[in-house]
Amino acid sequence: MSIGSRVVPGWTNSDRKAGPGVDLACDIRGGLPVPDDSFDYVASMHGLQEIPYLELVPVLRELRRVLKPAGILRLGLPDLDRAIRAYVENDRGYFLIPDDEAESLAGKLSVQMTWYGNSRTLLAYDFLAELAGKAAADHINQLAKKYTGEPYWNPADKRVIIKIAPVRTLIHR
Repeated sequence: MSIGSRVVPGWTNSDRKAGPGVDLACDIRGGLPVPDDSFDYVASMHGLQEIPYLELVPVLRELRRVLKPAGILRLGLPDLDRAIRAYVENDRGYFLIPDDEAESLAGKLSVQMTWYGNSRTLLAYDFLAELAGKAAADHINQLAKKYTGEPYWNPADKRVIIKIAPVRTLIHR
């Protein structure tokens, strides 16, 4: 889990490395050093795709473990579905990759979805729903795909949200 350099007051900030404002310095794959049912809301922005495939379900189980029973898990991920649609529709404007790095549309798709080799797992919505079901089938009330410009969340929205936005990993009590 990674927050980068921005720390948000009122949140329990987590990162793999200790640093200013980091409350939990750990690798989620080894477990989070907090009791079960600790948080109302967990947000992971652009972190899950960096987890190797075979470790995704255990990581999602760990995120579920630290959530309170009515808690919300919010995942911000690169949108493979949208990227494929942009590729098929020849929508070059969707891709952030400059032409001098990848001129072909196929190159832009490949580089963007792997983000220069940092992403280990490509996650389409249906595949993420499948993994979430394996991780916490008895705990999922709703799974919703939602595009939003909100910086964090709308507390009235009681759904698991897959948010597409470049933010960071935060945990809120």
